[in-house]
Formats: sequence, structure tokens, C-alpha cells
Amino acid sequence: MGVRPTPEGHIHLINPEGRKVWGTDEPPVQLVRSAWQEIPITIEFPDFPTDVAYFFDRVTEKDAWGEYMAYYGMSVTKILPQELTLPDVILGTVPSDKINYVDWRVVLEWTKKPSSARGWPIMSPIVRGKQADLRGGSAVMEISGGIQRMIHLSIVGQNIVLSRKQSTRGGDWLVNWKGNPQTDGWTYGTSPEGLLSHYIGGTVGHPSYYLGGAYRGGERSAPLTDPTDYSSTWTGTLFVKPGRINASI
Repeated sequence: MGVRPTPEGHIHLINPEGRKVWGTDEPPVQLVRSAWQEIPITIEFPDFPTDVAYFFDRVTEKDAWGEYMAYYGMSVTKILPQELTLPDVILGTVPSDKINYVDWRVVLEWTKKPSSARGWPIMSPIVRGKQADLRGGSAVMEISGGIQRMIHLSIVGQNIVLSRKQSTRGGDWLVNWKGNPQTDGWTYGTSPEGLLSHYIGGTVGHPSYYLGGAYRGGERSAPLTDPTDYSSTWTGTLFVKPGRINASI
């Protein structure tokens, strides 16, 4: 570290790369100890919208009596595209509308985890059970391929406000979708867009002379009920240390 005076009479602290890291022209934050709070917090995210994609195939097989056409089916949960901003939650208040800085910290536990996606659990960068510093009041809570959830804490007037967002990937899965459920290939439930996320079940090959067959909705269809639940809940304590930059309250 080095010290560099400025023409205006201020002093800057400079790191080895030449970047200013502190200066007397930008006084540090004044935190108000009497206004510190510990607030119980619950952060809830709803389930993602989903439908069921279905793959149907007809394969020529052989047995002791010769060749026959066998039917196979497979069902997969598909998470639909979403950009969702949830309603804000007021967690409490601060004692002054002159506050323009808050040191935000949390201690959280993941009390209800979502289902896995593409065979992997949805991950979180938040350390559970230990105090985490939320710089700027924001944090990514959960993340996986094509899935993300985040929070932002802010002061609005004198209210302590929790904002939440969740996002899932849009676009087609590059599957050759077909509209006829009794034709070989993939069919979707409500939309061709989204993220194939969870194997539901499949059928054993059935000879085509069986009534119904293994196509979507047939008598020997793979299951079409989505078993996933991507809702999520965090609980813990929010530590609010308000203050003011470059002025006293």
C-alpha cells in the first residue's frame, strides 16, 4: 500500500496495482449502533411451472415366433420458461428516512429444498448456518443449469423490503417435437419451450397387437403425472446495521 496526496489536499490510499482503495474525500460509513436489528426471516419461492414431455418409439424386435413391432414410451418433466418477480415483503422499519447505507448480513438454513434437475440437486452459494455478508443487499440463492433464484434487500422510505425473483431458461430444447401422440418421437404438454429436467418413468416394450399401446395417453402409457416440486424455503435471521455515508444522521 502507498499514500498519495491530491491537489485538493486529500489523501488517497493506493494498492500495489495503483488503484485507490480509500481516501479522505470519501469518509467511511457511519453505522448507528442503536438502530441495529435482528429480524427473523422466511424466504419462500414457489414451484416452477412444468409440463410433461413424452417420447414414443416403435422398434422391430424378434422372438421365437419371428419379428414383431414393439412399443416403448418415456415421460420427462419439463420446466417451462419463466421470469417471475414475486411480491415484495416488508420485514420491518428503520428509525430514520435519512439512512442511505445498510450493512446486511444473514444466517440461513435451507429448510425446504426443491427437486433435483437433470439428475443433480439445485445448488446454492449461501453457506448454511453461518453469517453471510450480503454486499449491496443482493444474493443469488439457488442456481442450476437454466434455473436461478435471487433476493434483494433494500430500504424504501423507512421500510426494510425483501424482493425475490426466479428465472428459468426459455427457448426450445432442440427436440424434434411432433403433434400427434401416436407418432414416433417427442410430444410436449403445453409448450415446446423449456428445460427437460426429471425422468418420470418408462414402459417395457409391448407388442403392437396389444390394445392401447405405449403412446402418450394409451393404455400402456408411461406415467403422465409430474412428481417434482421445485418450491423452496429458507429460514433464519437477518442482521440489519443501518447508517449513512458522508454525513451524520
